[in-house]
Amino acid sequence: MTYTDRLKTSAMWLLNVLFPAGEIEEEVRKMDVETISRKVSVRNIDEVIYFLNYRDQVVRKMIWMLKYRGDSHVSKLLGSVLNDYLLEELSDIEIFDKSDVVLVPIPIHPARRRSRGFNQIELVLKNLKNDYEIDTKSLIKNKNNRPQTEIKKKVERIQNVVDAFTVSSPESVKNKHIILIDDVTTTGSTLHEAKRALIKSGAKSVECIAFAH
Repeated sequence: MTYTDRLKTSAMWLLNVLFPAGEIEEEVRKMDVETISRKVSVRNIDEVIYFLNYRDQVVRKMIWMLKYRGDSHVSKLLGSVLNDYLLEELSDIEIFDKSDVVLVPIPIHPARRRSRGFNQIELVLKNLKNDYEIDTKSLIKNKNNRPQTEIKKKVERIQNVVDAFTVSSPESVKNKHIILIDDVTTTGSTLHEAKRALIKSGAKSVECIAFAH
């Protein structure tokens, strides 16, 4: 085991000690694909597609477990939700749009990734059943801004992510239909700013998705 792996293991142990599994987490552990599918209601708010209601305490716990623990069970459940949506969505794009489709997870700043050890959306994408094209390199988070969860006012959330993203390789997104994916959204500021960077770099279109709102 490498030094980094030992640090991650120690961090996970500390999290489990400080925040032992409660009733809600146990409920998440017992969930299967059929159970999570009953919670799904696909909606569009401010041009962001989302599947789950963040006010649901079980959904909140799932997002927390994914984001801060990289939980494999949650990543599989959310992967099934995303896969069901993509099966229908991508067939329509291929028939009517004729564009190459690329899945792009919202990136996290390198400093935060070193601290956390993973990008939670990438963990979900690894559980997709089909061989989708996934690009985890082109979109870059170049601004280590405050977490959006710490900011309450919408205008401050928007300002917090201005110029937070760049595209390292415009050729990789040029003329493509990008499906941009995040874990949770409130105002959509992060997704819309990342979308702006992708469109500026030549993407044909960008569809924004969040697992919860």
